[in-house]
Amino acid sequence: MPTKKINILLVDDSITILTRMKEILSEILCVNTVDIATNGIEALEFLSTQKPELILLDINMPRKNGIELLKEIKQLYPKIKIMMVTNQSVDYYKPICMELGAEFFIDKSTEFELIPDIIEAISKSLVI
Repeated sequence: MPTKKINILLVDDSITILTRMKEILSEILCVNTVDIATNGIEALEFLSTQKPELILLDINMPRKNGIELLKEIKQLYPKIKIMMVTNQSVDYYKPICMELGAEFFIDKSTEFELIPDIIEAISKSLVI
């Protein structure tokens, strides 16, 4: 089955993380574009004009945290897949995020290397 090139929005308040993630994601063949937002307000502004297939979302951010943003995105744009990518407590936050509609929950410190495989699987699952 052919894969669809997907558009991704990275939402994180750390420029270092955003830069590194953008580099990694740009090397994945099924990735079309990688846009960034440094907080929840910027992310919502971006989503008012663009609809990526996937959002990689941090939890701890200024102006609107990732939990609030996840809830709002799933209400407004339920078809967008969301991968929480965080250093916050997996045991506490993962069930909350999954209940609110996140499809994936990745711990930055221990599971970062899983991201490319998950993105490729998402790409293969999308209708062209």
